[in-house]
Amino acid sequence: MILFGDTRFGAIETALERVEHTLTRLWLSELSFVAKDQLEVAMQNGHAVTKYDLRVRDVFIRELAPCCSDTLVFEEDIRPGDAGNASSLCLVDPIDATHNLTNGYPSIAASAAFIEDGQIVFSWVMDIARQSAYVALRGGGAFKKTSLAWRRTEASRCRTLGSSWCSVMAGARLGGSRPSKIRSQSCLALDACLIASGQLDGFVDLIDGARHKVCDVAAAALVVRESGGFVFDRAEQALLTDEDLTSDLDRRYNVAVAATKELGEQLCQIQMS
Repeated sequence: MILFGDTRFGAIETALERVEHTLTRLWLSELSFVAKDQLEVAMQNGHAVTKYDLRVRDVFIRELAPCCSDTLVFEEDIRPGDAGNASSLCLVDPIDATHNLTNGYPSIAASAAFIEDGQIVFSWVMDIARQSAYVALRGGGAFKKTSLAWRRTEASRCRTLGSSWCSVMAGARLGGSRPSKIRSQSCLALDACLIASGQLDGFVDLIDGARHKVCDVAAAALVVRESGGFVFDRAEQALLTDEDLTSDLDRRYNVAVAATKELGEQLCQIQMS
């Protein structure tokens, strides 16, 4: 189901749909049966990598190379000091939340963000276990699609922390003001897309330090913004911009995502007890 076929990203979206089909088969035949501690994990340039990360990487190369062979950059290839200010770039995370996969937890994603002149212009995120995908075009909206249907995504209008449903990492240690319900998938891209589709109101990571890589954020950020939501850099207490994300691919962030600016500002103020 190609939503942007009449744009210059039509061929890329078609290639990504083939990636979706391959990942669906991989999930149904292998990934859904992975249990805790069954996979060998290697470190590559500071990133945890399994055989499935490498297999999915090969799928992206096979399908996307004809469309953007000169612009593909994979998450595990990024070195300190790499800059993302090239005129054109396709930033790919073959499996987001590898730690979930290695523990048999069914919350993993694959994503691709297409960057031109420092702006994220097209993005795709696949929720592998739920076999659904999110696509967004800068200025053209964001959509969730399955094999049977598609819908435009729209963030909720929740403005207050007390009435919000949020995904909170380290939620068990929360003190003081808190959301009414706490959920956590430990996968930023998926939490962000649930916020974009109005199924969650916010996400905040309260674990110390800047942990989220540009690859974790970039694709989902466009989906969120095109759905009316907001992405924040908690360390700076400010909105996270494309310029922030694309100027240095090696930089890490402490991220909050919210359906509204008011809720995002409150999430940025939450402190650990």
